[in-house]
Amino acid sequence: MTITRALAANLLFLVLCSSHCALTAGEKPTLFSAQLPSSRAWHGSETNSEIRFSHPLPPLEPTSRQKSVFKAVVFSLLVPGLGELYSGEFGSGKYFLAAEAGLWVTYAGFQLYGHWLQDDARKYAALHSGAAIEDKNDQFFVNLGNFNSVYEYNEMKLRDRDLGGVYDPTGPFYWNCDQEASRQYFRDLRVKSDNVLNNVRFVAAAIAVNHLASAINAARLASKRNDEGRTETWRIESNLLGRLPNVDGVMLTIRKSF
Repeated sequence: MTITRALAANLLFLVLCSSHCALTAGEKPTLFSAQLPSSRAWHGSETNSEIRFSHPLPPLEPTSRQKSVFKAVVFSLLVPGLGELYSGEFGSGKYFLAAEAGLWVTYAGFQLYGHWLQDDARKYAALHSGAAIEDKNDQFFVNLGNFNSVYEYNEMKLRDRDLGGVYDPTGPFYWNCDQEASRQYFRDLRVKSDNVLNNVRFVAAAIAVNHLASAINAARLASKRNDEGRTETWRIESNLLGRLPNVDGVMLTIRKSF
């Protein structure tokens, strides 16, 4: 009987070794957990011990590289679409990048056109009213467009008892339009330039919103990719209970980590 148990134990030992060799070769075994009991040890004075074999099972899916959500946000805040590219999802990022390019072209166009209109209007005012346009604030040109001359403007201020707003007609704030039509043309041109330059602010706000929207989208894509990339890892452990050749049983344990 002792010889039979020894042969059975050795056969079991060879089976376990073969299964671990198969794991090393990359084969995917059937997952199970079982304990094969046997009778108690023949010699009661012997203490039980364990012979342990352990080997991780191959991942059920290939492990993908994790993406930093923080980096994705920073990249898209710097350049919209770059965070999506980092996250491996440039399909939506290209639209943010295209919108960014279009917004900057629009911003530059409004800036150039608005300042061109503004300079043209002020030069026209200097030509048709004799005003000195250097070192003047925007309010001076608003007043120039609303009144034919500095005298007309000062009369209005005196009627309103606003002495602080009166211009010195002998100083650099003098103007006197040659005709009403010239003043009207200057005012229309000035208003048009102001409207164009005001559009620049809206475009700048749209650029900021595009950066923020891209950053939020990049964070979502990076988080989604990380969730999809998480894989479950399984480990199988086999334990011989008892001493060879007297084996009390064998236990196979499967551990799961994720």
